[in-house]
Amino acid sequence: MKIFSKFSAAAILSLLLLVPNYAQNNNDVVRLAVPGLGSSARALGMGNSYISLSDDASAAFFNPAGFGLLKRLEFSGGFNYVNYGNKADFFNTSTDYSNSSTQFSRISFAFPFPTMRGSLVFGIAYHKNKDLTGALKFSAINPTSSYISYNTQFNDNNLYDLYLSYPTSTGDATTINGELSQYGDILSSGDINNWTFSGAVEIYKNLFVGLNLNIITGNYENTYNYNEEDVNNLYQGQTDPGETDPNKIVSDFQLLHIDKHLNWDISGWDAKIGLLYQANPMLRIGTTIQFPKIFSVKENYSDNFSADFATGPISLTPYSDEVEYDIVTPYEFGFGLAANVKGLIFSA
Repeated sequence: MKIFSKFSAAAILSLLLLVPNYAQNNNDVVRLAVPGLGSSARALGMGNSYISLSDDASAAFFNPAGFGLLKRLEFSGGFNYVNYGNKADFFNTSTDYSNSSTQFSRISFAFPFPTMRGSLVFGIAYHKNKDLTGALKFSAINPTSSYISYNTQFNDNNLYDLYLSYPTSTGDATTINGELSQYGDILSSGDINNWTFSGAVEIYKNLFVGLNLNIITGNYENTYNYNEEDVNNLYQGQTDPGETDPNKIVSDFQLLHIDKHLNWDISGWDAKIGLLYQANPMLRIGTTIQFPKIFSVKENYSDNFSADFATGPISLTPYSDEVEYDIVTPYEFGFGLAANVKGLIFSA
C-alpha cells in the first residue's frame, strides 16, 4: 500500500508558524478517531463496504454479527507495508520525502460451537486499526515572513531569551524579518491496535446478533526539526539595537534551530453491537452501533531552541512536560446492504 500526500506553501506556513507549540486540539481527536484502511484485503477490495457481508473472521472489525454465518473453525492473518510519500511545494521549491513501515497487521480466530439449531460463534482477533506513519520535508527562501518575525508579535519568551527580539514600549520587536532560508522535516510513526473479543448467536432463523469488546493499545511519535538561516548575510548588525552591555550584545544572526519531540502511549476500549439478516441466499442486511471509543493518552513532550551568531551560539535549557488526558468519540451508526447475483457482489 502506497500513500501519497502533497503540501502547499500555505499549509507549510501554517505548520511553521502555528503548529510547533504542541497542545491537545482537534488534530489529536482526528488522529485517533478516524479509522484506518481496515483489516482485511477482501474488505478493502470492496471499499470497506462490509457491514452486510462480514462472513469471515474480519467480522471482528466490521460487524460482529457476521460471525454467526461461520460454520467451521477459521484462522486468517495478514501483513501491511506502508510507503508514505510526500511532496511539498514551498515558494516554488518542491521537496520529496518518504517514510515506510512493514508490520504484522491482522490475526483472527473464529470458533463455532455445535448447536442443535442456529449458531453460536466466538472470535478472538488482533488487527492494526491505523498506521500513523508520516513524513514531510521542505526547503525554500521565504521572501515575506519568518518564524521569528511572526512569533515576536506574541512576545515569545524563547525568542527573547535567544536575543532574537527586544522589548519596546508597545511590545516586543525584532530586526529579523523575511528572506531567510526555511528548511526542516517532520517524521511520525506509530500505530493503533485493537484486541477484540467477539460473540455472535442466531436469535431467529437467519437473524444474527453479535457483540464486540475491544481493547485498544498503541503509540505515536512525532519529531519536528526546523531551521531559519540567514544564507544571504542580510542581518549583520545587533539584534537588539539599544543594548549597550558588552556581555549581552549579539550580532550577525546566522541560524535559528528548533527541535520538538512528541510521544504518546495510547490505551483505551470500546464496544460494538451488530445485527445481520440473511433475507435470502442473494440478499443480506446489516446494521451496527459503535459505542464511544475511550482513548487514554500519556503524552511526553520536549523542545529545544538554539541560535547561532557570529559572536557565538546560544542554547536554551531544554523544556519537557508530561500530561495525561482522555479523548472520547461519539456514537457511530452503520447500515449495510449486500446482494449476490450469480457470484457478482454488490455492497453499499
